[in-house]
Amino acid sequence: MSFSLLRSLLFLFVLSLAVGCANIVPPSGGKKDVNAPKLREISPADSLLNTRVSRIEMHFDEFVTVSDVSKELHISPALTIAPTMTGVNKKVVIKIADSLLQENTTYRISFGNAIKDLHEGNVYISHPYTFSTGTWFDSLQLKGVIYDAQSGLLDSSAVTRVLLYDASLSDDIVVKQKPAYVTTSDRSGHFLFQGLPNRAFKIFALKEKNDNLQFDGDDEFIAYYDFPVRPSIDTAIRLDIFKELADSGNIKKVDSSAQAGMANRRAKFGEPANNTPQLDNKYFNYQAQIDTSDRKRRSVGIVNPLTVFFSRKVKELNAQRISLHADSADIEIESKFNASLDTSMKKMSIQVSWKENTSYTLRLLKGFAKDSAGADALPSKYIFRTKQDEDYGKMEIHLPVRYVGKQYLLNVIHGDGDSVYLLPISDTIVLLKHLDAGLYKINIIHDINQDGKWNTGDLKKHKHPETVIPYSTTIMMKAGWEHQIDFDKK
Repeated sequence: MSFSLLRSLLFLFVLSLAVGCANIVPPSGGKKDVNAPKLREISPADSLLNTRVSRIEMHFDEFVTVSDVSKELHISPALTIAPTMTGVNKKVVIKIADSLLQENTTYRISFGNAIKDLHEGNVYISHPYTFSTGTWFDSLQLKGVIYDAQSGLLDSSAVTRVLLYDASLSDDIVVKQKPAYVTTSDRSGHFLFQGLPNRAFKIFALKEKNDNLQFDGDDEFIAYYDFPVRPSIDTAIRLDIFKELADSGNIKKVDSSAQAGMANRRAKFGEPANNTPQLDNKYFNYQAQIDTSDRKRRSVGIVNPLTVFFSRKVKELNAQRISLHADSADIEIESKFNASLDTSMKKMSIQVSWKENTSYTLRLLKGFAKDSAGADALPSKYIFRTKQDEDYGKMEIHLPVRYVGKQYLLNVIHGDGDSVYLLPISDTIVLLKHLDAGLYKINIIHDINQDGKWNTGDLKKHKHPETVIPYSTTIMMKAGWEHQIDFDKK
């Protein structure tokens, strides 16, 4: 091999090394840390007797941070001055005003999700830290379950707090101060207190937004028990949580008749909830709830009135400027109807005895409606087709004889909307026709005052909400389907 060839090969070798070194690839970050911080040491030790703890030091295996201390850190029974928590590097310190600690009392401190590792936010999972100022640990339990009063179903929110107060305090204590003991229900509505002393308590459930552990009204939900409860004696407490009606202050009104809404006008079953469109009131205009995108498609129900929404209040309604014709063999036949405004004066209903699977033409002529300024609604024309019997589902509901009577209401709800049927139970069999496709819920309301609707509770008046007995299974209805429901077989 010649010297010049050897030199060339050596040059190419060095050049390839240089190029390879220039393409620097950053090292991979490795696997994501999914492990929670581990507690290496805690001082003083957990579960000490005859101890008044004022400072707790927790040492972890990695850097940690603390957050949402006021929400996540709790001591039971509660103190008038809450413990504080700080975190620096791998250490967390909790300080307690030990002068507030009571004699012969077991205290439990829960950390919730307050402690996390610094970089990935993995939560430190722990058992409550316990100590006693006496010679024993309180060890009694109290458990129960929370129901949503309006639906009769288990409360599955998992944000409902259950509160215990000394039984000697007044019934409105939940409005005035924080509880002695607090726990949170799970997603099945169940709750459990552990480590309670052998004495009586008042018990409440509370669903709130501001996390101050006091009932403030507004959009908060409350439940209460009629009698004091004792741990390990009252083995299963049921609480029905509700929102109050407005009667004073800033408490917002709950529409307890939301499920009763249009009941008398829905006795023919199947009228869907009307969604009011948002109309610009800069001009006097309107929108009819008619789908005219396909004239051959059956889009208008045969048991419902036609609804027209206005952007402004209607001062004058001239039914003679409204015409409705059914098309039969290309011949228009005039249909009788009744047009009326509701109390808002912004919604017109056109009541008609519809024919199945028939094409209709609705004409709204100029001057059929005027607003308070004398402006005329513009004319319009709608061509549409009605549904037929096969477009609907049917439901035959078999009810226990014990629910027959004016004090019980059968309530059938379409989706998450209003009731499509809400009437006193007069027979053990109720047949519902002309039900639109979708999901349905069924329940029975114990209408104690027989006013035809569900009534909520009132804490101040010591009034519980009316009882709702649910049919726990949701029914899927499709066109042409018929369901037979045995209410007792849930």
